[in-house]
Amino acid sequence: MLQMCNGSFRELDGAFDFATRYRRACKVPAHLLFQHGEPVFYDLFVPYVVGGGGAGGNKAENKMYAIPMLLENLSNNRARDDSKWTFTSRLFLVDTVSGVPVSAKGGSGGGGGGGGGGDEAGGRSKRPKVVRYLKRVDIRVKMINTRESPEKAGRLYPPVMALEYGEVTDDELENGEEVDFEFAVTYEMDMKEGKKDIEISVGVMSVFAVLWAAMETWSWSRRSGRIAIDPATLVKLVACTCGSLAHIFLCVMFFTSLYWSVPSSISNHYPTNIASVNLVMGCSIARAGVRIVE
Repeated sequence: MLQMCNGSFRELDGAFDFATRYRRACKVPAHLLFQHGEPVFYDLFVPYVVGGGGAGGNKAENKMYAIPMLLENLSNNRARDDSKWTFTSRLFLVDTVSGVPVSAKGGSGGGGGGGGGGDEAGGRSKRPKVVRYLKRVDIRVKMINTRESPEKAGRLYPPVMALEYGEVTDDELENGEEVDFEFAVTYEMDMKEGKKDIEISVGVMSVFAVLWAAMETWSWSRRSGRIAIDPATLVKLVACTCGSLAHIFLCVMFFTSLYWSVPSSISNHYPTNIASVNLVMGCSIARAGVRIVE
């Protein structure tokens, strides 16, 4: 319903598979938007169940939660401070009514024969000058931080739908232009604790890596018969330190990826959070850098 791009039902319904990061963009011919009738407004809800599992034998009660919609065409909704955001609960796909210009009324003294012409002049022309359409849809789902709320592990906050509307003019229709449309589903997770754990792991293990590199350099200098610290010994120390740090980064990447992938593979869902991918990518880049120095 919310997607204007062509595709099979399997591809379009894949956006609503849990934990699937989805993004689909396409171009829609402008003449298709002008062919729409009056706008239809939609209210979206998420069903949920209350009760039905307690010891008191309460019956389960089905309820509906209205999905909040963030209209990003408003300047305050583009601010990072979410306390200034203004939400709505209704959307439309294409609006061909508000862009129809109202013609100037004709003279009222034109006689009885001008009654029909007066109605036509006072009414609306059939063709709109501007059509407003839903340009971008981004359904944002945020996971609850299990460290702050361990009793709510595996739960989600209600989704938020970010909307952006665009306009296509009559001139663009005449030129046969196409307009952009994008539909996305993103999953977010607070990675402050995870990032902090990785930083602590890298910091603690790096100390042992430096100590091991110092012992390795000292052993090498003893075998080489070097008594004092010379430039060659310092170069060897840097090389050994880089090699040890490369192993540290590899261990951190391996166990971090294992920690995120095992629960996901059990539930047949894979991590889609960009922050988690960036953490692993940062370790990969750091490891490549120290390997080059080595």
